[in-house]
Amino acid sequence: MEIGGILGWRPDDIYRATIPELLLMFRGWQRAQGIDPDKGAAGSKAMSRAEYEKLKARLQQAQAKKAAGDVATRTGTAATSA
Repeated sequence: MEIGGILGWRPDDIYRATIPELLLMFRGWQRAQGIDPDKGAAGSKAMSRAEYEKLKARLQQAQAKKAAGDVATRTGTAATSA
């Protein structure tokens, strides 16, 4: 909805717009900002499988650390970090 506001669209214009209209509006905004919608913000290539797996592992580690801290908080024990 914010992107519609940037373009001066009223909320009712946004709510009545179809998905293709919203996508076209967003692609037009990207082009106006100097972004090629077909290449991404920096003209970057797609993420490789190795990069994806590394990112996924970091997320899982962060979730495990948070879960360990939550358990320690509920049991009244202090979590230690290595």
